[in-house]
Amino acid sequence: MARRRRHREHFDDGVYDDYDDYAGDYVEEEVIVYEEVRSSRSKILAGLLQIFFGWMGLGRFYLGYTGYGIAMFISSMLSLGMIGSVWGLIDGIRIIMGDVPDADGLSLRD
Repeated sequence: MARRRRHREHFDDGVYDDYDDYAGDYVEEEVIVYEEVRSSRSKILAGLLQIFFGWMGLGRFYLGYTGYGIAMFISSMLSLGMIGSVWGLIDGIRIIMGDVPDADGLSLRD
């Protein structure tokens, strides 16, 4: 089995080229760059909806958490708005801080 030998050539423009002696020509290296996929939903809008209208669960509806929003609305109606208001305020702060992703698990855009 032949052994592969590679060496790098440095050119004056600062570019390195890899040469593969076994194959007899230049080797191109592919560089893959990963970008973070973010949600199309805004963190600020979701947080403000949750802070001001959290007793109705609007911030959670906006993020796609339908069941969570319904639970907030029902608990708010049963407690005359007390539980829903406090829950909405705390949840809105958590959304603005970036602790809550959207329903697809994507982080919210700023």
